[in-house]
Amino acid sequence: MTPAAKLTKMMSDPGVSITAVSWCFGGVAVVVVGLRLYTRVALRRAGWDDFFIALSLANALVCSSLVQVAISYGLGRHLSDIPDGNRQIQAIKYTVIAPNFSVVSTTTGKMSVTIFLLRLMGQSASAARRWFLYIMMAVSVAWNVLAIVII
Repeated sequence: MTPAAKLTKMMSDPGVSITAVSWCFGGVAVVVVGLRLYTRVALRRAGWDDFFIALSLANALVCSSLVQVAISYGLGRHLSDIPDGNRQIQAIKYTVIAPNFSVVSTTTGKMSVTIFLLRLMGQSASAARRWFLYIMMAVSVAWNVLAIVII
């Protein structure tokens, strides 16, 4: 097969594109969060925001891994193009499970940012601003729990 034919085949297979985007962004996230955690631990200033960002990254990587498993079963192709019925079921199963980890990842990421903002504002922030952040965090968690139930 010629290089042009290989490239055309790769471009026509959505699984290749999904894999490339998922793991490229995952690699960037691992480096950025790793550097953040390294500096925060080295400075002995790690806090709950760091815990939640690490939890967010872990859930995002689990989601990407589950999507990768779904791709191995045929995710990205039409169901009619997956010849084995069992492989179709497995592709659908992992496609349904993976978004739950994505939702948890975004929720814990938002919690990390909120906790970071609360720490950054310190005691100088008005009670109204602090309560606003607490309420927004609670609403975000509630909506995302509802999203997981719906999924």
